[in-house]
Amino acid sequence: MLKIKLSNTWWTVAVVVVGASVATLVWFFVINPQNNSNQSINKNTYDNASSDSSSNSNSTKQSTKSADVLPVTTFTNGLGSWYEEVWYEAASSGGEVTTGSGGVTFTAKQSNSRSGIMIDLNKDVSKYKKVTINLKGVVNSQTLTGTGFNGREAPVAVAVAYQATDGSQHILLGENPTATTQMFWRGFYYLDPSSGSGKINGVKVSQNKQFSFSFDLMTLSPKPETIYYAALEGAGWKSRQGSVSSFNIVSE
Repeated sequence: MLKIKLSNTWWTVAVVVVGASVATLVWFFVINPQNNSNQSINKNTYDNASSDSSSNSNSTKQSTKSADVLPVTTFTNGLGSWYEEVWYEAASSGGEVTTGSGGVTFTAKQSNSRSGIMIDLNKDVSKYKKVTINLKGVVNSQTLTGTGFNGREAPVAVAVAYQATDGSQHILLGENPTATTQMFWRGFYYLDPSSGSGKINGVKVSQNKQFSFSFDLMTLSPKPETIYYAALEGAGWKSRQGSVSSFNIVSE
């Protein structure tokens, strides 16, 4: 009888131990609210991290998609980082350059002159597919017709000096507009060419009316690799006058 009683006691203890173990496991993995909360927090943390990663990725793509090589400048508060130039050298324009509510204005004070403003950039643009200059301006008066005799004189003009992807330097504005060393230059005029003048590198606009001009420098051959500087100017016989109210260079 004693042996049987001990056996029953052992089975009872075993059942109690197993039952307690099962109850503990059920509590820990199923019922325990703290454990479930932690799992939820971990999932949320992962979701948030994934969302942030996606957001950062999109932000990076957006920032590399386009960039201002030169932010928009209106010149209403002066020249800022620009400076006066004569033949692309820092020098006083002798009063031919003024700024105001209409932007920067180029007015001939001499019988024949070239002066304006320029800004040093020294920007590597080789990684971009497009590098576009954008300009808004107006031509008020002109005496020398078209873009002069060598395609380099106009009441309002834009110029960009650069090194190309083949290593060639495009930093001059000589009498031969097709020379391989020529910088990018566009002049804006309203008087048609006459008496030997031409319209090379010219864009005809309407007198006293605002015009807009855009040009992708990456359509040049060879393409620019480094932009040294940009310039805005007026050139030609007296009298002449024109203004630029907005200018920028954007890359994509």
